[in-house]
Amino acid sequence: MTYRRWGNQTVEREVDPYGLVLKAGTWYFVGSGRTYRVSRVLTLQTTQDTFERQEDFDLARYWAQWSEQFEARMYGERITVRMTRAGLDKTRYLLSGYQARVISETAPEPGEEFGFPTESTRHAVADLLKFGADVEVLAPNEVRHEIMDTIKAMRDVYNDAKLPAWFR
Repeated sequence: MTYRRWGNQTVEREVDPYGLVLKAGTWYFVGSGRTYRVSRVLTLQTTQDTFERQEDFDLARYWAQWSEQFEARMYGERITVRMTRAGLDKTRYLLSGYQARVISETAPEPGEEFGFPTESTRHAVADLLKFGADVEVLAPNEVRHEIMDTIKAMRDVYNDAKLPAWFR
């Protein structure tokens, strides 16, 4: 098959098909110990070759393990924060399941510093703003300042400051 990897790199792969998984409306193809997003398969050619799937292969178990590893890579950055009890309680419904699980396993006490899992600085700012005054960013300063700038801009909007032309 011809496959378009992340970053638009095209690769040729010969794979043994193990199964298909539908997650949140997106199809994934599992083959030869790898996972592929079906929408990124550019061409597919069948052959007369056969293969023997491992007897102990379990698609559901494979998917659960692969998903956990993928999320761990995706949320690999940490932002140092502390939260109130209300903030810690909100993690279950304001964040992804993986983020909430990591924070729960860390089990920080209210006011205790911990590493908030995130994909990037940009994602961290969006996620942390959801908590309002129930979170304080301690590091890095870049995230702390971006949140402060966003809060100042919001204050201006809600204090009837002159709005930018694009906002009217």
